[in-house]
Amino acid sequence: LLMNKKELQKALSAETIFDSDVEPETGYDTVCACDMMSELLAIMNHSSHHNRGIILLTGLINPQVIRTSELVDIRLIVFLRDKKPASETVELARKCGITIMSTPCTMYKSCGILYEMKLNDVQSETDSD
Repeated sequence: LLMNKKELQKALSAETIFDSDVEPETGYDTVCACDMMSELLAIMNHSSHHNRGIILLTGLINPQVIRTSELVDIRLIVFLRDKKPASETVELARKCGITIMSTPCTMYKSCGILYEMKLNDVQSETDSD
């Protein structure tokens, strides 16, 4: 299944903090739920994520999340549990062209909702290795 930002926002009752106005040609079809940026780098290093729309779900709201996401070509971040980043982080997202949202949902609930909507796990193609 492919999803656009509006559908994601509705599914997770999310608020858009910054919208980069850029969507992948394919829409969003893959989810990565992660709070450790070193783990995010390792996951993305081992997956064929090129030209894919990946949504990052995270409880971290620091600038490092934006920098790491830019590095691995993630263009949509959803902050969990109604967390809102500082203006410095929002400004960095704007510079990097990364859309950021905030949902009241926990990571568990967010993953469940997106799983039910048939989005892919970012690690699914590496599970058979």
